[in-house]
Amino acid sequence: MNKEIKDFHLPRWNELPSIDLYIDQLVSFLEQYLFGYIKNDNEKEEKIITKTMINNYVKHSVIKPPMNKKYNKEHIASLFVIFVLKEVYSINDIKRLCILICILILSILTLDIYINNFYLLIN
Repeated sequence: MNKEIKDFHLPRWNELPSIDLYIDQLVSFLEQYLFGYIKNDNEKEEKIITKTMINNYVKHSVIKPPMNKKYNKEHIASLFVIFVLKEVYSINDIKRLCILICILILSILTLDIYINNFYLLIN
């Protein structure tokens, strides 16, 4: 197995920063993990993730706007998903996938709440 692939690691939820990040901090954090995954087509030392990219995802409602110019864990997790998937899918496809995932999660949570309440009622 390729060492680069073997060493590739995306942070889990509990590994994400517990404090909200400004956009410069966010870019640095994302690049730290995605540098080996996202490749530039040219040989220049260009940034693989930019503030403009992130601002465009906010502008096009792919992710929620930051709160007081700070990005939280939900933003960071969403951006990891976007940057990994954008190597294969269009941003519009990713946006649709994220909407479907949110609907699915909401459905699962709603079912769990319903079932929990049902058991409370019968016990």
